Amino acid sequence: MANIRIPNIATIIAAGRLGRDPELGETKSAARKTVCKWTIAIDQFRGREKTEPLWLQCVCYGDMAERAAQALHKGDPVQVQGTLESYSGTARDGSARTYFQVLVSRFWPLSWGDEQGVPTAAADSDGDAIPDEDIPF
Repeated sequence: MANIRIPNIATIIAAGRLGRDPELGETKSAARKTVCKWTIAIDQFRGREKTEPLWLQCVCYGDMAERAAQALHKGDPVQVQGTLESYSGTARDGSARTYFQVLVSRFWPLSWGDEQGVPTAAADSDGDAIPDEDIPF
């Protein structure tokens, strides 16, 4: 077999709708960083039949956390890009579980209008407007 080099990359890009409003808080460490957590529901299909959504936990820190808390709301469509991480925890029934989350490096709100239907500009996590030709759909 040939010597094949495979990079170790855990980057993920996902899009879905927020299941609830983002939770803004602070870390428990001495550094006290701002943290924002939210979950997105990603629709899944078997053939043409829609199945239960996949729920993905997202987390970001610092200035991005504050921007996410202001820009995102329950039900909003959003695209996230980041690193897939795992951590151990205890489920409600007391069993040990492994959970996965995305450490968000960028996010894009995918809503294109306000309540009156007036289009709004999408912005990446750095606050820059995204040109229409860069929008993936």
